[in-house]
Amino acid sequence: PKHLLKRFRNYCVEHELDYSEGLEDALTKFFNYLDSSQISAVPAQTPTIADLIHGWNLEELSRLSEVSVENLQAIMEGNRPTDDDLIGLGVVLCKNNGEPWTTDELVEIRDRCFYGVPKLSSNSESPRIQ
Repeated sequence: PKHLLKRFRNYCVEHELDYSEGLEDALTKFFNYLDSSQISAVPAQTPTIADLIHGWNLEELSRLSEVSVENLQAIMEGNRPTDDDLIGLGVVLCKNNGEPWTTDELVEIRDRCFYGVPKLSSNSESPRIQ
């Protein structure tokens, strides 16, 4: 991402390092920090919307969520779900602990996975993003 590259360039300029030295310095500090047990090296895995619907019978999920089978299939293939898709899925999908996913949580998951991908209106005749 551009913001990380910009931060890295600023870090190198601040510390009067070329990029190779800056990378070595940043990675050394990062791994020393990991070794100090102050952070976990393996973050908790956050699911995608496709992960959440994987294993469902799409016709049954469509009936319960009122999201078309075509949209569910497109989500499974990696396309960006619409807001309407997420509202429907929020009625049906549950977390591992049995709590339902809120629409806001599903939107956060979608936006994390599709950062920078333009929205398509659910009423639009435009093709889905491939």
